[in-house]
Amino acid sequence: MAMDIGELERRLGAERALVGRHDSWLYAKAREIDIANEADMQSVHELDLMMKHYMGEFHWIGVSSNNIYWTATEAPISVVRVPYPDREGHTTLLNPQIVKRSWPWRTYPSFETCGAKNDESVQVMRHTFFKVDAFELIRGEPPKKVQYSYRLTEKQRQSPDKVHPVAIMQHEFDHLQGILIFNHPGISNGDLSLKSPRAPYSGNLFPMD
Repeated sequence: MAMDIGELERRLGAERALVGRHDSWLYAKAREIDIANEADMQSVHELDLMMKHYMGEFHWIGVSSNNIYWTATEAPISVVRVPYPDREGHTTLLNPQIVKRSWPWRTYPSFETCGAKNDESVQVMRHTFFKVDAFELIRGEPPKKVQYSYRLTEKQRQSPDKVHPVAIMQHEFDHLQGILIFNHPGISNGDLSLKSPRAPYSGNLFPMD
């Protein structure tokens, strides 16, 4: 029998995390999940259900644990739901880690919104290439170790009004570090020594999360 999302939200005290209301949650660094721990994995499966629900409800194109406040854990856990890099659909990744990224000068301006701040938008410089190691959540099976490479293609470069998977992955990874597009001074990889231009954008964008 399918789990009722409303009941799950009530039981876990879950709600959309917003700046000004859930700052300590949004700016917290997500803790890694113990894949072998049954309680941790129960939390992962419940969070995954809520991620899918919130993506549909708010039309998000990606989401992180930091975007959904709940009382099930003391801090966000390291989980994101992001598009696949090279095909349609989304996947849920646990404990994502950067293993490779493009050099700082290989970046491009990405116009992004953030659901944590009422879908406001800014311009953020993103890497054109971003590789992550993670565990992929697969229903009915143990989490599977995977590596995904996200790359800005030439075709995507011709559509600067769209947010591409390579930027979505970086945006959600930032969330797990407690970094929002409004408060990080550098490129979205933890390297805060590089300044990135940020400017308001008035176009119609899909909210990132």
